[in-house]
Amino acid sequence: MHFTKSSRSASVTSDFLLTAECRNIGGEWKRSFLQLDAVLGNADGSFEVEGRDFSKSAKDVFLKEEGGSTILHASLRKKDRTWEETSFNLDVIVANRNGILCVDKSMIQPPGELVTCDALERLVGDCTETANDLKKQIHNQLEKEAKTASQSINTAFRSIQQMQEVLSDGGAYTYKQDFRPEAAHLGFLFSDATGQWSQLEDAMGTASQRIEDFQRTKLQSVSAEVEAAESKIAAEVDGTLLKQKEAKDHLQSLSERISQHQKDEKCQRLREELASLPDELSGLEKRIHEKKCKMTEYSQVLSEAETSGVTAFQYSQTLAEGREILEEVLRVRKDFDLDNLDILLQF
Repeated sequence: MHFTKSSRSASVTSDFLLTAECRNIGGEWKRSFLQLDAVLGNADGSFEVEGRDFSKSAKDVFLKEEGGSTILHASLRKKDRTWEETSFNLDVIVANRNGILCVDKSMIQPPGELVTCDALERLVGDCTETANDLKKQIHNQLEKEAKTASQSINTAFRSIQQMQEVLSDGGAYTYKQDFRPEAAHLGFLFSDATGQWSQLEDAMGTASQRIEDFQRTKLQSVSAEVEAAESKIAAEVDGTLLKQKEAKDHLQSLSERISQHQKDEKCQRLREELASLPDELSGLEKRIHEKKCKMTEYSQVLSEAETSGVTAFQYSQTLAEGREILEEVLRVRKDFDLDNLDILLQF
């Protein structure tokens, strides 16, 4: 990660240790140290990348944050014994790797080994494809569960309606005073429908958890890699544009051969593309949660219909009472039509 953007309380100790609190991928802050004498030298009054022991000919060393970067200031002794005030952008060579300060090798290695965006494009493409597959799988699963629940519930209501029609015709039921067998059958139908509805609710909860797990694992990991690559590329741009005199010949060649700005813009585009996924998935998770709450309300309606219908029907003593109770139960049927469930599953 970018050193300055992901660190705080940076300073240089008396023995020229760079120290700072660095944020790791998990968001925690850890104190870390890096010996600057091991990576910087004095080239006749200027900081030298890949040199050593600049402190042996330095004084008035301090850090200052300028323009979003951490700048090392010092007076360095020149060959003619005079002192030269100079500065160096530490973001060029220092990086935060998961809470640990380290030297960014991308600025001191041959150009062929530097960061490219091809791997990032493949990584972001794979992550996007995985997210789309996840959404498709979830939708298909919920659609399947909804159809099963709808069929079970509508079967129950059709049976209730048939029972109501038989009671309306009278016949053998005209003088019947014991409706307990019919009430038991009604209870069985509601029990099956309620069970199918519970499975649909469980599927909703599982879908929400799968989306949350994806965001917490793969999406977070890919975002961290893109951020790290973007920091490297930004450091390469800074080093090429601002500190060419401090780099060696291969850094000058790097400036001529590679358009760092194009890489930086491509990485920015990839990061923006990836940034849309958390909002999209969070929105989907929120909508699924809202639908699940609505389904819980429907489940309560179904349960109340079962409780009131079965109980009242069981103690009916006349045909008229039985018909009236069944008509009351059938009033909630419209809430569980497949068309209404299709609307409920529109995310």
